[in-house]
Amino acid sequence: MPQPAGRWLQESSRRRGRLRLHSVVATGRQTRYNQWSCVLVVTLPENPTKVLVVTNMYPSAAHPVDGSFIHEQVESVRALGVEVDVYHIDAARASRWNYVAAFRELPARLRRTRYDLLHSHHTYCMPAIAFARSVLRHRIPTVLTFHESEFMKPRDVADESADFIKDLVYSARLKRWALNRADVVIPVWSGLTRGLGYHGRQVVLPCGIDFLRFQPRDRDTCRREIGLPADRPVVFF
Repeated sequence: MPQPAGRWLQESSRRRGRLRLHSVVATGRQTRYNQWSCVLVVTLPENPTKVLVVTNMYPSAAHPVDGSFIHEQVESVRALGVEVDVYHIDAARASRWNYVAAFRELPARLRRTRYDLLHSHHTYCMPAIAFARSVLRHRIPTVLTFHESEFMKPRDVADESADFIKDLVYSARLKRWALNRADVVIPVWSGLTRGLGYHGRQVVLPCGIDFLRFQPRDRDTCRREIGLPADRPVVFF
């Protein structure tokens, strides 16, 4: 069952010789985000921690908002002194063949550089990770941050734009497979893993908010600045 981050991490930090996770309570001095900052730090007594984030979403100069929340998390953790590299499988903007290329590139990268932890941000990244761990015969601790709610789409609602590859994003079976390949799963909401019937090792960590960018302001002033009516209910999604 999902557990609150603080209690789970406190308990796990006492288990020597296993995956140890340390949490950092976000404050204005430690990080700008009100979340447990990435949290996924394997603690090795005499060696610095080195993390490889594997994601199919990440900002670029041409597309600065793609996976911006992952970039924010990476920068927040780097600010805490953790060395973080990013392997971006750019399938959405470049080519889906990059998912296939990852089966060659990721093992090669893991041979060149020793990482203490792999942090995946999507089900589609897990096949290459599972393959690399198998080929290298080195079980690098792997965590999966699970954001994906597409499997909740009602079956009678069709996505007419979906081809075979895109349609896999709705597959509950594929998502269960990915969850079971991770050492720790981090759902951003407990309903995600509960909806898939997953009961493995997990800790719920909701996404954070950048308090330097988002601060309470006068509602009427905000509505006037962005052209919203002042006298009508507004629902923000």
